[in-house]
Amino acid sequence: MRTIDEQEIVVYFTKVELERVPKEFFYNRTPVYQDRIETYAVSARRQDYVDVLNYAVSEDARKRIFVASGTVCFENIHLPQEAVK
Repeated sequence: MRTIDEQEIVVYFTKVELERVPKEFFYNRTPVYQDRIETYAVSARRQDYVDVLNYAVSEDARKRIFVASGTVCFENIHLPQEAVK
């Protein structure tokens, strides 16, 4: 069992997939090269994924980060159910 702060889910996007995301988003990010393609690691945590959801033109990019954000601490899904019993 992990808390949200302990779990890091990262999705990698190209600069094209992050088109229209504000330039400030990239200030403290170092590109990660995967098969010679420049990508950026985006956390499924709130601030990162909100920027991608709100600004990215790519529907696929928005969908991928949305799905990833829904899997944060998924293994803890049973805890609220047990608390209600």
